[in-house]
Amino acid sequence: MPNSPEPIAIIGAGIAGLTLALSLHHYSIPSVIYEMRPESHLTPGPIMLAPNALRIFDKLGVYERIRDAGFPIEGLTFSQTVQQKQKDSAKEDSVGCEKQEQIKVKKVDDWLIGHEKMYGYKALRIMRQSVLVVLRALCADVGIPIHYSKCFSHITLESPTSVSFAFTDGSTATTPFLVGADGIWSRIRSIVVPDPEKAEPVWAGGLAITATVKAEAINLPNPLQDGNEGWGLPNIMSSNAGVVLIVPYTLDGKLIQLARQWPWENLSKDGWKKLASDKQFLHDQLLRDLEVWPEPVRRGLEKLEKESIVVWPYYSLPKLERWRSEKGRVIIVGDAAHAVPPMAGQGACQGVEGAWSLAGATLNDALNLWEKQRQEHVAKVVQLTKDLNSLRLPLQERDKLGLSEEFWRNVMGRNGELMWLYGNGGIETL
Repeated sequence: MPNSPEPIAIIGAGIAGLTLALSLHHYSIPSVIYEMRPESHLTPGPIMLAPNALRIFDKLGVYERIRDAGFPIEGLTFSQTVQQKQKDSAKEDSVGCEKQEQIKVKKVDDWLIGHEKMYGYKALRIMRQSVLVVLRALCADVGIPIHYSKCFSHITLESPTSVSFAFTDGSTATTPFLVGADGIWSRIRSIVVPDPEKAEPVWAGGLAITATVKAEAINLPNPLQDGNEGWGLPNIMSSNAGVVLIVPYTLDGKLIQLARQWPWENLSKDGWKKLASDKQFLHDQLLRDLEVWPEPVRRGLEKLEKESIVVWPYYSLPKLERWRSEKGRVIIVGDAAHAVPPMAGQGACQGVEGAWSLAGATLNDALNLWEKQRQEHVAKVVQLTKDLNSLRLPLQERDKLGLSEEFWRNVMGRNGELMWLYGNGGIETL
């Protein structure tokens, strides 16, 4: 990506595309962004930004504008419900008094997702739209144009020095490099990897349904009190009916995201759109099997804000052999290149890393190095998410894995073992 007076064309004004534009500007390389959605489009739901992404955002002037808009996080508590018998206090004087089931919450482990002394930053749980607003404002401040309602159609010519392409409205453009930051359903990816069997998203078989509830409506137990260690926030709580995520996403902690996940059949894009619009059906799904959850979780699910419900179908990408076209002038970043599973909160973070490091690869030879390093790094992140997923298993199932204490110590990262992820991640060597 040599320094050129012609702007680099970026398809997609999501987090990866906007970060790439600002990163290119940091290196005095001009760019222009094309986004298929209208400027009025709102992107729902919170995301996790870990220290590796926040470090880059700090360099770009983003962090100072978003840090008070989200909830700072150091540790993520993994917990599990435990059924316990207790005496019925109303009959405690009776002989052979009856016993009732009480649901307790047991702490399984903590995952250090951010730490100021160790990694430089706490993690941040924040609404995706809040991040996009700041990124777009910064692009406007430095004169990076964003063209909305502009949908990429096809490449008309790729030469060793440039790319010409067309939009669905019939207009055309030419650029030294075309970068696809257009998400997991990327149109640009089919140019880099023409064989659809090697590049199409793969249905992962699950669906998450999320919603917002006010913290005061739940009245969660204090995790600092004896017996409440399993109630640390944020929390991933397991039961025999699956998993529920409990995580604040505002600085004051007054708004909490609740999420549940289930196996689900794959749907078409229209099918997912129809499902997402049926708030009553989704609400009913969130209220399934309430009896398996402790009282605070039941209250939260019963009092959630129905209009805040969002669906998140799980897709993954097969490992791609390359992220650049044969002539090297078309490149993919973020979810267009790799869809990192959500367990480690690294989906958006890897998009930010990839964008920043791509901008730093200002010579063609460095692009080869960038592709190699990023693919190796993302492979490690994917493995970490698989390891973390083991913590969602029932305790007896986790014990059957026979994993050593050293393994869990490395995964949990409490002594700096995750510096490879939360440090520079290899991105400063380009």
